[in-house]
Amino acid sequence: MTETAAAQPSAAPAANLERPPDKPWQFFWSMIRFSGWLYLAITIMRIFIFGLVPQISALILREFFNTLSGVSSLGLTPQTIAAAVVALALLINPKTRENEKTLIPACAAVFFSMWLEMRGQQPNIS
Repeated sequence: MTETAAAQPSAAPAANLERPPDKPWQFFWSMIRFSGWLYLAITIMRIFIFGLVPQISALILREFFNTLSGVSSLGLTPQTIAAAVVALALLINPKTRENEKTLIPACAAVFFSMWLEMRGQQPNIS
């Protein structure tokens, strides 16, 4: 009799399985209650990433095209904006930031964009 009892799976482990909540809002509310600060931080980061980053990139593109048409409000040159965007793209990515072969051109692009900007704004010494 012990052989047949060992061969058949018992029903006890199947009863211990967790089942999803009846209403999805209960699940989400339990997640929020479990770690409220983490949920708040993730919500703020999502607002920043999906709301503000597109706005910032659009403002940079608008300024770039304004400099091409000659109606720039900041007085930047297209070369300065291009060098700054290349430097930013290289320095944001952690893989390129940690690699010395790409870190050197990124730093050079930063200094080149600052040099272009300083060259365009010579002080008057008269």
